[in-house]
Amino acid sequence: MPDCLVDTNIWLRLADPAHEMFPVANSAVRTILGNLDALYLCPQVIGEFWRVATSPVNERGGFGWSPQQTDRQMQALEYIYPILHDGRLVYGEWRQIM
Repeated sequence: MPDCLVDTNIWLRLADPAHEMFPVANSAVRTILGNLDALYLCPQVIGEFWRVATSPVNERGGFGWSPQQTDRQMQALEYIYPILHDGRLVYGEWRQIM
């Protein structure tokens, strides 16, 4: 079976159960998981997620989460889903910056 790199918008919708697109994203991921070996994250997706999650609510699409809350969400995603790395050193440095 094939694998799938999931777009940032799907992860964002799944992280916000109150969002109107949560049910659609949840259903899509469940369907994909039924047909694939694995879903993946990558540094670009994680960076985009971080940007939106920590942006103020009054910014378009921002969640207004603290860095600590965002980090907890990222740790949960990183625990569950494999990361396709640009390279171990690059990702490690990026996570230290966050």
